[in-house]
Amino acid sequence: MTKLALKAVDLRNWSVIVPAKESNAAWQFVKTVKYHAPKMGVIVQDPRIVKIHNDRTETFLTAIKELGPDQNNLVVTIFTGPQRSDRYDAVKKLCYVELGVNSQVIMHKTLCNEKRMQTACQKLLLQMNCKLGGELWGCQVPLQGLMVIGIDVYRDKTANLHMAAVVASLNASFSRYNSEVVYEKTSDLSAHLRVAVRHAVVKNREANGGVWPERIVIYRDGVNAGNYGMMEREATGVREAIQELYDDNKAAFKSVTVAVVQKRVKTRVYHTPVQEQEGAASELPAANPPAGTVLDHTVTLRTRYDFYLVPMNVKQGTVSPTHFVVVHEYVAGAASSDGAAGDIAPGALQNLSYLLTHMYFNWPGNVKVPAPCQYAHKLVTLVGDSLHRQAKDSMSNRLYYL
Repeated sequence: MTKLALKAVDLRNWSVIVPAKESNAAWQFVKTVKYHAPKMGVIVQDPRIVKIHNDRTETFLTAIKELGPDQNNLVVTIFTGPQRSDRYDAVKKLCYVELGVNSQVIMHKTLCNEKRMQTACQKLLLQMNCKLGGELWGCQVPLQGLMVIGIDVYRDKTANLHMAAVVASLNASFSRYNSEVVYEKTSDLSAHLRVAVRHAVVKNREANGGVWPERIVIYRDGVNAGNYGMMEREATGVREAIQELYDDNKAAFKSVTVAVVQKRVKTRVYHTPVQEQEGAASELPAANPPAGTVLDHTVTLRTRYDFYLVPMNVKQGTVSPTHFVVVHEYVAGAASSDGAAGDIAPGALQNLSYLLTHMYFNWPGNVKVPAPCQYAHKLVTLVGDSLHRQAKDSMSNRLYYL
């Protein structure tokens, strides 16, 4: 059952573009969305149904252009036939790069399946609300003045560019984010990352009434095992760039923690439950450990602070943990590259990492990495595969890439 969103955004000014012969499916979609909207606390007004004569890419683009960038806060396009990446890419590029309009693409076959129709429309409503700036749920962290940043990288083979996405939290409940993509012809993105992270910190300050974040935790994805030395140098540069922002208010700055996140690891973790039986303890067969289990000794690295986190429960197969390696930690007045003496205690960082696996709005359960990393992966993949450019600045504070 759909629950009330933390912050719901009403659908008052939106359009649905659909081939004329499938217009009934569009009205059925609108009817279903309006049925589920009150459960989320969303008000949905009737959209403008734009019927087009065919399903050619050019026809869709012309219809979107005729709507104009200021007349709609969301454009829904219903595609018929098989999935075509060229059509999808063209619509997303027009909406996000040229017009700055939120876009939702739906396959007609999804709306034709009566068994999946209700569930699909609920998920679509959640996605559309996020794209408009809504917040579905949040989490509470006891650390004050905390900001989290997720970074992931990607290779755009079409444009021959190396890209990185920087997604940063804007509030204490980690339900709002600012997003930016940087790109370079070479694989060295460190200079661009420093600029993007500085932008993110400034955006966080603006969103919090001029108050600077005190603690910053950066999760760096897209790193191969063994490249920790290179990541430490990158992290040092990023930290120094952040420090420069606090020159006039050094008392507000407390720490920066940079952790590499690796989800493709060979290590497996097993749990052997113990059952009391007739006064003696007996071991049950080994099983997957429950979600939230942390392993931070014995099998970890000798020279760095790292830990394995079981992010979710699985019903089949062996669960694969996520590996977190703290490559750099700076505390005002003292620096540590191994995380041994930091402002954020190991248990607090572990709890934060697990809580953030619940904050990915495109999935109702846990994901393998903290939400900012998952958002960064989603964003850089969209830009690298479809847009090949940064979206308009007006889209940066919305999860338009879900």
